[in-house]
Amino acid sequence: MPLPDINSTNYTPIVHHKEVLSNDERVFAVVEQMPQYPGGETELLNYIARQIKYPGIARRNGIQGKVICRFIVTRTGRIEKPEVVRSLDPYCDKEALRVLRSMPVFIPGKQNGVNVDVYYTLPVIFKIK
Repeated sequence: MPLPDINSTNYTPIVHHKEVLSNDERVFAVVEQMPQYPGGETELLNYIARQIKYPGIARRNGIQGKVICRFIVTRTGRIEKPEVVRSLDPYCDKEALRVLRSMPVFIPGKQNGVNVDVYYTLPVIFKIK
């Protein structure tokens, strides 16, 4: 396959950005120090496990799997704009978002020693025992 002609008007370079502009504010995807849940990742998973209430209809229908969620950890550590980026089931999706909205304040992410807003992606797992 021939390489694209960079002098052509049809050539669009692929650029990977470490930040995304949103409402004139920078929201980073990767920073020097990523946001952390107080107590670390194990405590984050324990918190989710304690807070999740398996939706009855999803349980009865045998629905299991992951809801992939994304949210912003603000420079103050608050959770904002939680969203589902990969759905499992509408009831499981709704429950995952409910739990995310209830999470305590994170330790904010830092870039060049300054607290910044950072995207955080988190799988919420639904498994019938």
